[in-house]
Amino acid sequence: METTATLDQATDEWVINCPSIQSSKFWPGEIGRISTHAVAMCKTIVNGRPIGVHPFLVQLRDLNTFQWLPGVETGDLGMKFGLNSLDQGWARFENVRIPRRQMLMSLCHVDQNGRVKLQGNPKAMYCSMMLVRNRIVHEMNIRMFEACTITLRYAAVRRQF
Repeated sequence: METTATLDQATDEWVINCPSIQSSKFWPGEIGRISTHAVAMCKTIVNGRPIGVHPFLVQLRDLNTFQWLPGVETGDLGMKFGLNSLDQGWARFENVRIPRRQMLMSLCHVDQNGRVKLQGNPKAMYCSMMLVRNRIVHEMNIRMFEACTITLRYAAVRRQF
């Protein structure tokens, strides 16, 4: 996670930055051509120290002209193997300033003075994310065995020439 959100206490704003091409946000749905806002997960820095990864609501485009806001760049990923009607794209942020209140603070609250108050246990939240990923891997394992069974049955009865 390279994208950062650094609290600027003087202006009561977060400064969102993607320092390298690898830190660009790839594959978010509807972000390439039509979204006006996005939720960006950023490494959060308060008073010069990281406090974890948190979500931020970032406005991408001017609501009247639909032009990118300063420091925001988005684009469509182009043709895909399927679901080409989806506008899956990429986003990049360079010194994008958003109000401090646009950090989604249900699990971590940061006040104007840089005081951080965590709500809940970050380890428990991480465990729930790992549970979902574990289930995805398990489900794909079942689908792979089903595909192998179909392939082997077809290969056993197929007549060539």
